[in-house]
Amino acid sequence: MSHNEDKLYPWVDINPITSYHSQGHSFLDRSTKIMVSDQAQEPQMSIIDVPKVGAQSRVTCKVKYTCSSAPPALSLNGIPGTDRTIDSLLSDGIWERTIERTWNVEEDHKKVECTVRYPGGQSAKSELLLHVESFRVLAADVPRRFNALTRSCVVIPCSFQDDEDQPLTRGIWYKKTGGLVYHNARSDVLDQFKDRTKILGNLDEGDCSLEIDDIKPFDNGPFCFYGEKGTNKYRFNNSCVFIVMKASPEKPVMSLVPAQVNAGSTVNVSCSVSHSCSSHPPKFSWSVPYVNNEVSDTEMSRGVWKTTSTITFVVAGGDGQRNLNCTAIFWRGKNETRTFKLIVEGTTAYQMQKAIPVVIPVVILVLILFAVLLGIFFYRKRDVNIPHTPKISLG
Repeated sequence: MSHNEDKLYPWVDINPITSYHSQGHSFLDRSTKIMVSDQAQEPQMSIIDVPKVGAQSRVTCKVKYTCSSAPPALSLNGIPGTDRTIDSLLSDGIWERTIERTWNVEEDHKKVECTVRYPGGQSAKSELLLHVESFRVLAADVPRRFNALTRSCVVIPCSFQDDEDQPLTRGIWYKKTGGLVYHNARSDVLDQFKDRTKILGNLDEGDCSLEIDDIKPFDNGPFCFYGEKGTNKYRFNNSCVFIVMKASPEKPVMSLVPAQVNAGSTVNVSCSVSHSCSSHPPKFSWSVPYVNNEVSDTEMSRGVWKTTSTITFVVAGGDGQRNLNCTAIFWRGKNETRTFKLIVEGTTAYQMQKAIPVVIPVVILVLILFAVLLGIFFYRKRDVNIPHTPKISLG
């Protein structure tokens, strides 16, 4: 305290060094007053994320200082976690040191304490009470890993069991690293997920399946589900999923077709592809015109579907090798094609067979016409050869 309110005078000589302390010298005079305190300033503490049991949260502790060459030391106690320290210049000569701790919240976490220690030996403490939101823990069924096609959509299967009569009033999906992925209050959702997520299932029936549309390469999660009934929070075991990104879709699988087919024959063929976007299944395009097309969807495993297109087509004429193409077009445009090579035979016979229904009626018509003309000819000839009896007149 002996130097409290002392003034420091920096001496700046505006003349060359040769005139220093010479008679009639001039200099610029400025002063700085030193304010000395014998007590350390208490650090300031705050919570960044609302602490919820089972989720991650962050707490910060800050203190200002003026000795940048020997900054104070900050430490946090009461909760385990990982720290990062940041030093920021607030104004001329005024610095701020911040320590930020990230930790996994548990129900018995009640308070956190921050201590600041200065190189001169002074120290101070602050304490922050943690109002931890507790959850009732239920069981859920969510796959740990799930495949998704980028730019398409994915429907993450999710189900849970609740033995209470009152159903969940809200289902929420969040990133395990922090931030909401789906919430019925749009403003609470992270910007990069707004208008891309929705719960497809009925919470009253224990279905919490989540659709993420227009999948981005960074949408890998992990994503976790929890629920609410009014002010009560419900956390679920086995409720987190990691998304495995796929840049290219599955190649479709085509059923066996005879390697050699006759022109004009009828062929049935199926083309199927697996996917994880049940809300927008793939469409199919064929390289041949078909007379019938049946599309079916089958769940192969939890959340993984197979869509199948079965067509009936008539083999066109033209002997030789032909390509039969089936293209699966996935939601938002990505596609894959499977090709099967056919050997077409019997075109000449097929063309003759096609001509028969036309030739026979023409021949019959010609024969009928010929018969009619022939009948007319003989009728006229007979009429000429019949002798005429003379008429006798009685007088």
